[in-house]
Amino acid sequence: MRQFVTEQDEGTRLDVFLAKVFPEQSRAAWQRAIEGGLVTVNGMLPKAGTRLAEGDAVEVARPEERPVEPAENAPVLCVVHEDPEVVVIDKQPG
Repeated sequence: MRQFVTEQDEGTRLDVFLAKVFPEQSRAAWQRAIEGGLVTVNGMLPKAGTRLAEGDAVEVARPEERPVEPAENAPVLCVVHEDPEVVVIDKQPG
């Protein structure tokens, strides 16, 4: 995803800009993405506090999706009830 900085966003910190443009992620999540090398400004790796200038190209790379596999000693969980707000799980003690 690529975004260009407009005149109204000039001088804004990079993490604040990303949280404004992509509000589905928090500013802290954007700081982690920046530190993880997933964000570039004009092709360079910036810091979260980098101040943006009009016309800067901010590019966000999608992290690699890795399948999640349960650990060998993961407990077996039984879902008793599930709805959009609550999940009830029956598990062994401990």
